[in-house]
Amino acid sequence: MSAKLNGGKLEGKHYYLADVTNPINSKVEPYVAECSDIIEALDMNFNEGECFKALWRLAASRQGRGKQGNTEVYDADKVAHYGMRVAVQTKQKEKEVTLDAVMKVWQGKPIEWELDAMDNRNE
Repeated sequence: MSAKLNGGKLEGKHYYLADVTNPINSKVEPYVAECSDIIEALDMNFNEGECFKALWRLAASRQGRGKQGNTEVYDADKVAHYGMRVAVQTKQKEKEVTLDAVMKVWQGKPIEWELDAMDNRNE
């Protein structure tokens, strides 16, 4: 059973901690990873963080350290939901980049690939 929730803070050995006993990098000592630290270190946005936390809990549950009251299906559904939001946002961002490139061409300003092509002609 997991540690009891206490005013928003988790105490003791809880589902958001993972012992890394044999790090891949031989120069790194064993350590305890915390889900939130990784989210912040990677500067994840809200949907990425929620997806990551649900995936973390899903894996912790298989080790018998799941969040009290959660089921694996619940967390799997959360991964799917927030993963879809990440996909939509990423595709939207890609469209904005493409639209931005089109607007630069429309305005008569060369875009990066055009500049590269001009540089290659002089070689």
